[in-house]
Amino acid sequence: MADKQNRRTIIKSLAAAGTAATLPVGLTACAPRAKDAQVIVIGAGLSGLNAALLLQQQGFDVVTLEASSRIGGRVYTLDDQPHQPDAGGSEFSLKSYGRIVGMIEQLGLEVIPWRGEGMNFAFHVNDQIVSMQDWPAAEVNQVQGPVRNMPPIALSSMFMPRPSPLAGLDSWLDGTAAEYDRPFGQFLRDAGAGPETLRLIGSRANADNLDDISTLWLMRSAKFAEVSGGTGPLRNLKGGMSRLTDGMAGLLSRPVELNTPVTGIRSSKAGAQVQDASGRIWGADHLVCTLPLPVLRKVVIEPGLPELQAEAVAQVPYDNHIEVFFDITEPFWEEDGLAPALWS
Repeated sequence: MADKQNRRTIIKSLAAAGTAATLPVGLTACAPRAKDAQVIVIGAGLSGLNAALLLQQQGFDVVTLEASSRIGGRVYTLDDQPHQPDAGGSEFSLKSYGRIVGMIEQLGLEVIPWRGEGMNFAFHVNDQIVSMQDWPAAEVNQVQGPVRNMPPIALSSMFMPRPSPLAGLDSWLDGTAAEYDRPFGQFLRDAGAGPETLRLIGSRANADNLDDISTLWLMRSAKFAEVSGGTGPLRNLKGGMSRLTDGMAGLLSRPVELNTPVTGIRSSKAGAQVQDASGRIWGADHLVCTLPLPVLRKVVIEPGLPELQAEAVAQVPYDNHIEVFFDITEPFWEEDGLAPALWS
């Protein structure tokens, strides 16, 4: 039997530490005897697979290099676990995920209702668990000011200016809202957000620090949601999202080259060269790199990237993401009277 007390036993602080890979001083000074393809695509996640398919459709000979032993990148269905949970991207919007929806239709995959449809949240804050309905008056709710009654998951949106200063999707580029291109943490403090409000908003931010996020970028994201009609309805893919990337890889004329981590990239008028961890040099006329920035930071690039691009690669923050899955045997939420979902 589960209750408020033993729910807490599954909530722990988790930390992960990474080690930097040893980089080669430079690319091996030898050219391949022949080019391996017209285009090399680095990375077999959604972006890499989509790029490879688009190029293939235009008649290019494409080879795709993937560092890991599987395709999919941040799409990863745990097929060897009960219920085939998705350890990466899972739900998608029928409104704002047009490319994914189009590929799902092309592959003939089955869309199913989102598992979280209509699900309410209980809140776990300062080692106490309260329902969404009880949150406004709960003693553990230390939020000050007019936003006190708002659930923690909605606090961030309450500080965004209304109406949006962005007239259109590309308005964030034209300079009219440049004043908002400043740290979100500072923006919230200037708007009167107190320490507890900042702590709760920061706990669900896509960065380790609110000051690492641009307020303007958040406004751009909100504008996208507005233009696309919101995020819903959300859906899942029957059998897990890896069925999508598996299907995309199956459409490629050349199989993805797995276990091929890239350590160096060289470009010149003669084309592009890529060195993998084994020392092999791959050659092509063109190159498309879809690596996440923390991975790209470990790759030697010759000649170096332009200043602003290099700065972005070095500094754009990524947050840590950990998922823990449970094989639920009894509907514990029916016994403790709280919602099935828990926000901690």
